[in-house]
Amino acid sequence: MATFKDLGIEYAKYIKLNRNNPSVVNEIIKKIDSLVFTDTSKPLSKEDKLEIIKYIQDELLKKKYEDGHFIVEAEDSTELVNLIQMLQDNAQK
Repeated sequence: MATFKDLGIEYAKYIKLNRNNPSVVNEIIKKIDSLVFTDTSKPLSKEDKLEIIKYIQDELLKKKYEDGHFIVEAEDSTELVNLIQMLQDNAQK
């Protein structure tokens, strides 16, 4: 059984691999919206979905530390922040 963190990391990797695909956000939204708890078969709450999205955000915006310096790709960060915002907006509905 995957945890919310596991799912967030998995979805973040998928987004990174498919970031140039315009439908990547919709694909992740569909995946998150289709999740149910294995023991009750109940769908996730809005708060549960936002928690997964937080883990996606943490993974996508994780800074790399190399030779005493943080490495961040600025233009990529802006694009990823926009993708995360789209996910959060959908989870709020």
